[in-house]
Amino acid sequence: MSLSEVGEIRRAIDIANSQARRRGKQPLDPVVTRFSCTCHCFSVNVEK
Repeated sequence: MSLSEVGEIRRAIDIANSQARRRGKQPLDPVVTRFSCTCHCFSVNVEK
């Protein structure tokens, strides 16, 4: 992974944590799922 991809994932984790806190939930450790497409898509989940 390149540094820009790592930075993008970190930013997505920060955003997901903020959204969870606004909903009144305690964010858990992030689960990052990468898809095997050519565009390097990923999904971040910090809630159960």
